[in-house]
Amino acid sequence: MNDSVLVIDTASNTIIATIMLTAGSDPFGIAISPNGSLVYVVNGGAASGVTIIEKASNTMLGTIPLLPGSGSFEIALNPSGTLGYVTNLITQSVTVLNLTTNTIVTEISVAGAAPVDIVVSIDGTRVYVAMNAGQIEVIDATTNTLLIPIALPAGSFPISLAVAPDGHRLFVTTIGVSSLLALNSDTTSLVERILFPGAELTNIAISADASTFIFIDAMNSIVLLYSAANYSLIAKLPVGNQSTDVALTPILLF
Repeated sequence: MNDSVLVIDTASNTIIATIMLTAGSDPFGIAISPNGSLVYVVNGGAASGVTIIEKASNTMLGTIPLLPGSGSFEIALNPSGTLGYVTNLITQSVTVLNLTTNTIVTEISVAGAAPVDIVVSIDGTRVYVAMNAGQIEVIDATTNTLLIPIALPAGSFPISLAVAPDGHRLFVTTIGVSSLLALNSDTTSLVERILFPGAELTNIAISADASTFIFIDAMNSIVLLYSAANYSLIAKLPVGNQSTDVALTPILLF
C-alpha cells in the first residue's frame, strides 16, 4: 500500500496495523528510537519530511518537514535517541535533526556524490555516510563537520554499512567490485576484504553478540552468513528473487 507503514507482529507474522501517511510521502528509510517508543519514517516524495509514529498506539504524532525535492532516503539515530541523521540523495547532504525539539539542527553538504546509507558509531561521536562515488564520509557528531573521508579500494562503491556492537569495526558491502569490507573504525584501516565475483551485494546486518555478519547477494538470491571472528563462511541460505534487505532478532533472521 502506497504512503503507509505496515506494523507486523513477528510472533504470528501477521499485519496488525496500517498507518497511513500524508499523500505523496513516498516512505523510504525507517528507524526506531533506542527505548522503542517512537518510530521515525523518512518520506522522500513531495510531502518530504520525517514522520514520527508512537509505537504503543500506532498513531502519527507529527512530521518534521524537510526540504522538498531533496530526495530524503535513509535515517540513523544516535544511541541516546536525541539526534537523527537523514541522507538526501538529490541535494547530496545530510540533515541533522534534534529529536527532542523535532527541529532541523543543520545541513551538512557531502556534494559530489549521493549518500546512500548512514550509520552512527556506538558511542555517538561519529557518523558514517556511504557515498556512491566510492568513499565513506565521516562526520564529527560533536561539531557536525566533515572529517577525512575513508577511501575504499578502486572500483568499490559502498551500498550498505553496519557498525559492530563492540564499536571497533565498520562493515561495508560494495557494488562495482562486489565485496565485503571490514574496517577498523578507530583507525579507518582495512582489516579484511572478501571479493564476490558475479554477485550483487545489498544490505548487511550484524548479530547482537557480534559473532556473525549477514548480507544479501541479490543477483544469486542467497543470504550469506560469515564469522566476524575469522571472516569465514558459515552458511549460504536461498531466498527470494532480488531480495534487498536483512534484519535480525536474537533468534530469527528476516
